[in-house]
Amino acid sequence: MRRALAIYVLTLVGLIVAGVFLLKLPAATLPPHSAPFQWIDAIYTSVSATCGVGLTSRELDVYLTATGQTLVAVIMQAGALVHMVVICVLLVRVLAPKVSPRRVVAAVLCTTFAIELLAAVAMWPAGDDTASTAQRAGWNLFHAISAYSQVGLTLSDSRFAMGRFVWPMHAVIVPLMFLGSVGLPVLVCLPRRHWYARAAWGGAFSVYIVGVAALMAGQCCDANASWYTLIADRSFLSASARTTGLSTLRSDHLSIGSQCVLMVLMVIGVNPGSAGGGVGPALILILVRTMVGKLPGRGHNGEHDAQCNIKHYTNARIRQVLTRLAWCSVIMMALLVTGVASLLACFEPYVPAALMFESISASTGTGLPVNDLGMTRAGTWTMVAAMFAGRMGPAVLTIIVLRRAAVENR
Repeated sequence: MRRALAIYVLTLVGLIVAGVFLLKLPAATLPPHSAPFQWIDAIYTSVSATCGVGLTSRELDVYLTATGQTLVAVIMQAGALVHMVVICVLLVRVLAPKVSPRRVVAAVLCTTFAIELLAAVAMWPAGDDTASTAQRAGWNLFHAISAYSQVGLTLSDSRFAMGRFVWPMHAVIVPLMFLGSVGLPVLVCLPRRHWYARAAWGGAFSVYIVGVAALMAGQCCDANASWYTLIADRSFLSASARTTGLSTLRSDHLSIGSQCVLMVLMVIGVNPGSAGGGVGPALILILVRTMVGKLPGRGHNGEHDAQCNIKHYTNARIRQVLTRLAWCSVIMMALLVTGVASLLACFEPYVPAALMFESISASTGTGLPVNDLGMTRAGTWTMVAAMFAGRMGPAVLTIIVLRRAAVENR
């Protein structure tokens, strides 16, 4: 357990530190603007890219050169791979002990690169015809990495608003975000009929559909939009609110009720083994089933329990481990969000709802801002700490719980 924790923590910290210094190189930044790219901007961007949040203090396409943008893409990819590899190896060791860790690592790397390359190629028809081939390929690959790795950084302003009416982009980005949220253990390491795979697919799809319906029930300031545009906007938001934080519509254009739906979706997040944050639809589903007493071996008499075979007992024990992980994740998320919101309230003059939204966005790793809030230096450092703690805290908790469960299964 100590080895896994050390690898995870030291690698992420090393990526953040390296990213800060690389982004401050002259080759990475454009000539100074009215507000130059400062050290705090490099720290903010590096932490955001490494921890999979996607919030920025400066526009990447305005302040960074092609070299700087490439560095950000590499940081995003490296941070996501470290997170997915460590969590996937431990999760598969608990769910399917016979699967080799080397096979899991190879599956994570090959599947990630293959999906991102295919997505970059699929986005080609929706690209800018005026850009060069190299620029178009780089833009596509950057956003494919950003979407699948659950980061949400963009090379355009307004959080991907330019893709609102580009339907080929919707057809690629939404499935890409959804696949990234299911979790690689489910995609490549577990049988389709495995109970956890069914919980992961069912939970992710159910949350997505319910999210679309709940967002459709809200009001939008864009009353002149067509019905299919509204559906596309809500579909995109339902997928991105749990994953990347990309948005074709400004969050402050939504009603208070819709913003509350987005906050709930951000807390739900993605399944363990994905690059994003949150509690996870699969864990929430297992937690709910536990609370209503549907776990094998619960709510039955001793004679029935004695007749259960070892497989049923093993599955019940694994479910109990995941239930424990879900409870711990919920408690940690509540404490983290409350603490960050309280600190922001001390430094920022915004309404509590906006501060809570920003706190949840940073702590869950979603990076979906409610508005373009200009923050003080103290507020900016608070957001940096929230992004780092939002990635490191739940990940360390997951590693500890899964590692102990894997040792008990031996």
